[in-house]
Amino acid sequence: MLDIYLPMNKEVSLELIDKVMLLKTARYTISYPLMMGAITGLTDRESPQSHEYMQLLSQFGDAVGISFQIMDDIQGLYGDELVL
Repeated sequence: MLDIYLPMNKEVSLELIDKVMLLKTARYTISYPLMMGAITGLTDRESPQSHEYMQLLSQFGDAVGISFQIMDDIQGLYGDELVL
């Protein structure tokens, strides 16, 4: 919904853009799948190390997802359609 709302709004904050990238791409495409895979492989899901591991996976996935979305947006704006 935010992804649809964003282009219609004349005043958009960087925080809103970051939130869209985080929710649209980072969490849905990268972070949550990584965490789901880790959950299925963890032997002791309740240990403090497991929780720390999940937080690290989430941070990593968020960073990779946001980076991917930024590059995708740049390619969408400036890329050659025949090459893409």
